[in-house]
Amino acid sequence: MAIFQDNGQKNARKPRENRRLLALSSLAGGLLLATPLLFFESQPDGQATPSPIKFTDLFRSHNGSFTKTAQRILPAVVGISTLRVFSLDQIEEGGGFAPWGLLGGQPEHPPVSFGSGVFIRSNGLILTNFHVIENASKITVIIDEKRRESARLIAFDSRTDLALIQLEKAPSSPVPVLEFGNSDEMQVGDPVFAVGSPFGLMRSLSAGIISAKGRGRVGILEIEDFLQTDAAINPGSSGGPLLNFKGEIIGLNTAILSSPMPGNPRVPGGGFMGIGFSIPSKVAQEVVGQLLSQGHVTRGWVGLAAQDLTPELGAFFGALNEQGALLTQVVPGSPAAKANLQSGDVVTRFSDSPILDAMDFRNRVNKSVQGAKLTVDVVRSKEHLQAVLEIGTQPIRKEEQAQQAGQAQPNRKAPLITALPRGIETENIPAEIARYLRLPDAKGALVVSILPGGPAFEAGLMPGDIVLSVNRVPVVDSKSFRRSLRSARADETLVLYVQRGEEEKIFVALKA
Repeated sequence: MAIFQDNGQKNARKPRENRRLLALSSLAGGLLLATPLLFFESQPDGQATPSPIKFTDLFRSHNGSFTKTAQRILPAVVGISTLRVFSLDQIEEGGGFAPWGLLGGQPEHPPVSFGSGVFIRSNGLILTNFHVIENASKITVIIDEKRRESARLIAFDSRTDLALIQLEKAPSSPVPVLEFGNSDEMQVGDPVFAVGSPFGLMRSLSAGIISAKGRGRVGILEIEDFLQTDAAINPGSSGGPLLNFKGEIIGLNTAILSSPMPGNPRVPGGGFMGIGFSIPSKVAQEVVGQLLSQGHVTRGWVGLAAQDLTPELGAFFGALNEQGALLTQVVPGSPAAKANLQSGDVVTRFSDSPILDAMDFRNRVNKSVQGAKLTVDVVRSKEHLQAVLEIGTQPIRKEEQAQQAGQAQPNRKAPLITALPRGIETENIPAEIARYLRLPDAKGALVVSILPGGPAFEAGLMPGDIVLSVNRVPVVDSKSFRRSLRSARADETLVLYVQRGEEEKIFVALKA
C-alpha cells in the first residue's frame, strides 16, 4: 500500500499530523521514462522501423535553452536548515522525548530538519513550505557552499502550507529572484523542472512533466489543488520551486507519494516514486499577496462541514446523480445556520453553478468575497429548496493570531541545556572503547552530548568523537578538556584535533 510521507512533511491521519509524515520538508531519481520514446522513420522498402529518442533530446532540441534556464534559476534557490529547541516542559508533555540523547535516548523526530526555499524579492524574502519552518527556534538559510545567513519568520498560512521568511541581515546587493508564472496555463505533458535540496544536496535539478492538474483528496492539506509531477522530488526538496520551461515558478514542491519501508508496510520509506505534488503558483501568489499586505489570509466562510455522496447516500437523501455536497455539521450562529441549512442537506448548486462534491463546494466558498449574498440549491428529504448565504470570514487560527501580534515564532521556548561550555559535554574514555579504538593510554575526552544549535553542533562535532588536543595542546581526560574550554577567551576560536572512529582523524574549528 502506498503511503504519503514529510519543512517538512499522509494516510488517514488529520492534515496537521499527516504533514509531519510528508517530506515535504519536505519531495533523487533519474529522469522520466524507463522505456525510450519511439518515432518511425520511413524506410526505402516502405516499412516503418522504430528508432529510440532519449527524453533529454526533447530539451536539447530547444537550442540549449534547457542549460541556459538551469544556469539562471539555480542561484535563486536556497537550502533551509531549521532547529527546534525543546524545553523541559515540552519533554515532559511529550512523554520524556529528548533531542539527540541530551537526556538519553533517541528522538522520534530529530530537532534539526532540512528543506528548501526560493527568493521571490531582491531584499532576501524567501517563499517556502510552512512545515519546513514549523516550530523552528532557529532558521538558517544556506545560500551557497560558503554562505549561511540567519532568517526570521514573516508570516505563514498553515491551510496551504506556505510561509515567508526574511534574511535577518539585509543583503549587500540584490539577491537573484524568480518570477511567478501562470499555473493555469500549464497542461498535462508540459515539461517542468524541480529544484531543491533533497537529502541536503544543495540546488539539485530534476526534470519531468506535469502528470495531472487539480489533484485533491490527497489527505495532506486542508486546501488541496495540486499540480502532480514526475520530476524527481525527495525529502529536503520541500519548499523548492517547480518551474516551467521559461524558468518561472509554477508551483512549490510540497509532498511525495512514498513507497513503504522494506519489511514494514505501515512506515513510509521516503523515496522518490515519480509522484510528487506542488502547490500551484496561482494559489501561492494569492497567499503571498495577503501575507505581505495583512499578515494572514482572508477566506470565505459559511460555517459548514460536508462530505461526498456515495450511491447509497445519494439515494437516501434524494440526490440521484450523486453530485453535490452532503452537509454533516452546521456551526451555530454561522451564515449557514442563519440561512436555515441543516445537516443532511445536499448542496447541488452554488451561485448558479453545479457543485460536484464536497471539495468543490469548500473551494468555491473559500474563494467567495466576504459579504456577498449567494444562492444555494439544496435537496432536503428529497425536496428541492433554495437559500441565500451571506459569505462570512474564516476565523483566524490561534497560531496565526500570535503571528499577527508580533510573535514570529510562538512555539519558541528556552533551550533545554545552556550550561554546556560551547554546547559540548564529554567524559573520560571507557576502557572498552579505548580497546576497541586501539588507544593504548586512553587519553582524550569522549564526546557524549552535543547541544543542537550550539557552537559544537555548528562545527560538526558528533557524539562518539574523541578530542585529542586543543590548539595542539594534548587533552589528557575530560577534566583537562573542560579546563581548556573555560580558560579560552570568550571570542577565541579553538582548533580541536579529533579522532572519529577507528582510523579517521580530523581538525575542527570550534567557535565561541
